[in-house]
Amino acid sequence: MTQETQEPQESQSNNPLVGVKVVVTIFEDGALIGVSRGPVDPHLENCAISPNDDIQAILAVVPGVLERARARWEGTPRFPAYQAPPASAATQRTGQGATRRQGSGGQQQTGENVQTPRMF
Repeated sequence: MTQETQEPQESQSNNPLVGVKVVVTIFEDGALIGVSRGPVDPHLENCAISPNDDIQAILAVVPGVLERARARWEGTPRFPAYQAPPASAATQRTGQGATRRQGSGGQQQTGENVQTPRMF
C-alpha cells in the first residue's frame, strides 16, 4: 500500500490562517485567548465566561479575536521597542547598596560590620 501525498492547492497557500497559532487558557472566571503569527507580536484578549459555558461557547469568541488581531497587525505588527529611561541621580550615587545603620555612640556603620544587639 502506497501513501499518496497531496500537493497543496493554490487556495490553501493563500489561506490567511496558515501559520496562525491560537492558544486558549481557561480560568475560573474567564479565558485568555492569544493569537500569534510569524514575525508579528502576539495579540491577547481576556474573555469573560460564566460557569455554565462549555468549550463551544468559548471557541465561538475566537473568530472575533482573530479579526481584531489581524486589524492590529495591519496597522502595527510590532510593538514599539522598549527604551530605558535615562539613569537618575539616585542610581548614579556611589556607595549605593551598602546599608547604613546607627551603631553605639551615634556612629554609622556599614551593613557588613553591624552586629545585632543582644535583647536578653
